Amino acid sequence: MKMRDTYNALRRLLPALGVAAALFAQRAVAHEPEPIEFSEIGIPYAWLIEIDDGESTHIDADHVGAWSWDEDSFPATAKGWTHTSKWIKVDLTQPAALTLTLESQAGVPWPSPAEPDRLAGTNLFPSFTLYRGWDTDAGLIVLTNGATLDQDHTFNNRGNIEWAEDVQYLDHLDNSTAHSATRTWILPAGHYTINLGGNSPVTLAEGRQGLKATFSTAPAPVALTNAELHEIAFNEVGIPYGIGLSMDDNASATTTPDHVGAWSWDEDGFPATAKGWTHTSKWVKLNLTKAARFTLLLEGREGVPWPSPADPDRLAGTNLFPSFSIYRGWDTDAGVGTVDQDHTFNNRGNIAWAEDVTYLDHLDNSATHTATRSWMLQPGQYTINLGGNSPVTLAEGRQGYRATFTTVPLVVLPDTQASGIAYLSYDRAAWAKIAPAAAYTDISGNPTGATNSTADVDGRRWMFPDRIEGKDWAGARYPADYLTGLPTFPLPQPARGFALPVNSYGTNSFANRHKITSFNSSTNPTGYIGLAGSLRITSDFNEPGASVWWEHLAIQQDPADSVWKIFATSSAGQGSVFELVNVAMESVNGSLHLSADYIFGNTDWLQFFQGSNGDLDTNAILGHVELVPTEPATLVAGQATINYDKAAWDSLASTYGAAPVLTLSAFYNQAEANALEQSQLITNAQSGASYTGQVYAMNGATVTNLPTRYTQPTTFSYTPGNPAGHTGQIGLGGVARFAVLGGVGGNLLFGDYTLQYDSGRIALGGSGWYLFGNIPPAAAVFDLLNVTITETPSALTISGDMGVSFEVANFLFATPADALKDVGDFNFTGYKVPFTTPSIARVIRSGGNLVVHGANGVPGSTFALVSSTDVTAPVSSWSTVATGTYNVAGACSISVPINTSEPARFFRLRQP
Repeated sequence: MKMRDTYNALRRLLPALGVAAALFAQRAVAHEPEPIEFSEIGIPYAWLIEIDDGESTHIDADHVGAWSWDEDSFPATAKGWTHTSKWIKVDLTQPAALTLTLESQAGVPWPSPAEPDRLAGTNLFPSFTLYRGWDTDAGLIVLTNGATLDQDHTFNNRGNIEWAEDVQYLDHLDNSTAHSATRTWILPAGHYTINLGGNSPVTLAEGRQGLKATFSTAPAPVALTNAELHEIAFNEVGIPYGIGLSMDDNASATTTPDHVGAWSWDEDGFPATAKGWTHTSKWVKLNLTKAARFTLLLEGREGVPWPSPADPDRLAGTNLFPSFSIYRGWDTDAGVGTVDQDHTFNNRGNIAWAEDVTYLDHLDNSATHTATRSWMLQPGQYTINLGGNSPVTLAEGRQGYRATFTTVPLVVLPDTQASGIAYLSYDRAAWAKIAPAAAYTDISGNPTGATNSTADVDGRRWMFPDRIEGKDWAGARYPADYLTGLPTFPLPQPARGFALPVNSYGTNSFANRHKITSFNSSTNPTGYIGLAGSLRITSDFNEPGASVWWEHLAIQQDPADSVWKIFATSSAGQGSVFELVNVAMESVNGSLHLSADYIFGNTDWLQFFQGSNGDLDTNAILGHVELVPTEPATLVAGQATINYDKAAWDSLASTYGAAPVLTLSAFYNQAEANALEQSQLITNAQSGASYTGQVYAMNGATVTNLPTRYTQPTTFSYTPGNPAGHTGQIGLGGVARFAVLGGVGGNLLFGDYTLQYDSGRIALGGSGWYLFGNIPPAAAVFDLLNVTITETPSALTISGDMGVSFEVANFLFATPADALKDVGDFNFTGYKVPFTTPSIARVIRSGGNLVVHGANGVPGSTFALVSSTDVTAPVSSWSTVATGTYNVAGACSISVPINTSEPARFFRLRQP
């Protein structure tokens, strides 16, 4: 440790003293490896190595089993022997390029009681594995005897170790042909575990083999975080990988500057355009350890060395048009046929000679010197091809590049659904110039002989939307709806974009053939988000006016490649239309909020358009889509009005005596009831109680009850358009008292209601909406029948007939025939915006009338204009002269005839 500290101090001090930097070209010797005592818990480490970014150290005079890293006789080849290999704890204190060389060593002591001078063998075929992290604690796997599996005899040499949960696989070197193996990794600072072992290809019991392991570091040539990057030597079998990369879900890595062929990804001269050059492109072997949003940025790079014997200072070109493909899996073995590796590969699909990889996606770019794309990927192994796609025919040779890979955690939203409105905006200029030039054709697609460059001007737009249809669109008629009138112009769009409401779940809320929404982030993440939108697309280059339709649009995360896309889901135009990029998602009260840009990418419609009339820029951002979830609505104020039917009440509970058994004897509104205990509600005398016009004000989010009182708070919240799918309840204040047989049989209290919905009550004959009485014995009191629900931007009204509940009819009245008997009308109006104080803004005389202008009302709510000739009279005595509804601005206007015989008349505005 002292040597190491001295070295670090010198590194900081010498440059300040002006000492030549060449001193640092000599690699310093790190402190000696420290032996670690064997432990039965966790990985059985043998050595600890602390190392900086410019040091070297080694382990020699040690030995491992000849097949300790891999034994061919294992049923699975991804197994090594835990206890006959060597485990190294590496503490890398600075980001560095770490090089490990493992080689056979002669003369290593391997004494035994019978042979104290015995030496280990010299026939080591070294192989090794690199992991991130250290594992020194008890395991998580519980055995049948109840103990935990803290350390197993075998380990996974090519992946994560099940019993060593604290380390994460990064890379391995599989060698069974040479007695020395070396690899360099570019690593961030941190803790690493390395397994050293033997991989003998023979079956002789070779026993232990001597080894020497050298660890050396140099400053990291590129920046990286939570990632491992290394070079892979060329192999003639399988895909010729050049770069190894391991990343988690919060990582970044940049390759060292390198070069590829100008047409390595695609050469226009190929008979088929889906071919690239295998050996002039660069292949990346990606190990993604966690689900992530993975982004690749490939860009041209200047100053990249490309020396030759004749020109040792030659540099690669700076004219790269980067393109790339991504596949699932790795291919490193012999082919199933006779071809292990071909000179060409399929850049837009599966590769016939690389049967272990599956095509996922590609980016075809021949317009810019930078290309980027993101994918939502699950943990696993992926292959990426990096190359050039020059649109010119010059022999450009090699082109410099730099690739940057980044990951962010994949958004996994818990139990999130889709609702609300998707807003789709389009960049008119980008649509118009998606191809640089095009040929004019007739309505049948036959060239007219004229061509032009594209521009966002009339007559030169490559494409534009010219018609949109909504939720009532059943489908385009052919040919009438496909023919566009001349002249046709781009469709104007609102500031936020075209509003495409989200379809419902289970049943179609829109016209036939719209896609029903089925997305759920937990149970159906690749389900559709059906939209009320169909677009017709026109081109100035197709005359006199044919078009294409993208009908009944939907958003989906394509299960084939995990890329979010916009689909046309019906008719001749169905298929993927756009890919979404720069996707951001969040859950808002259980509903998906999604924001993204869209491009053509690798979609069905790109394949249809590409090359048919111009070369499209598949990576051009064409617009933006944002799914804005429906905000749950809450009620801030409101009231219910009950009009009981006296004749119906007189007929109830007939088993108790002559009608009427129940007679209304008192009604207490919210304020009156809240001031009384239950005994007072039962006994206080009251005169003039009315069966009609009983007002039950809505309670707030909290209530305060006197002893023996049971009024309940309002906790109601619902999705607009679906009040039945609400959560919570609507608390109503007020109590009605009914005398039983004139009071001889006591009194019944009906009140402290909550208005609720329960679909289970439909089986009892109700609508699902009901009034629950919270005064003991608490129970459902009335089922609402013939329910009408009205929603406005500011209010919710629920009204219906009041049917005696099954519980009251059977268990209170003991007259089952009274169940669902209509005993009155119920009307509740709740407001989603705070009450305001309406006011009379001005009064104007117009002929023989007064025009009263009101302001500051609740938009969409009702009002009454009341009047009196005596301003001091109680408000309850003022007469209603007009009623109406406030407009969206909360204003109203009422015309009232002038009575010239009155000395004065006063007016007030009243809202419920």
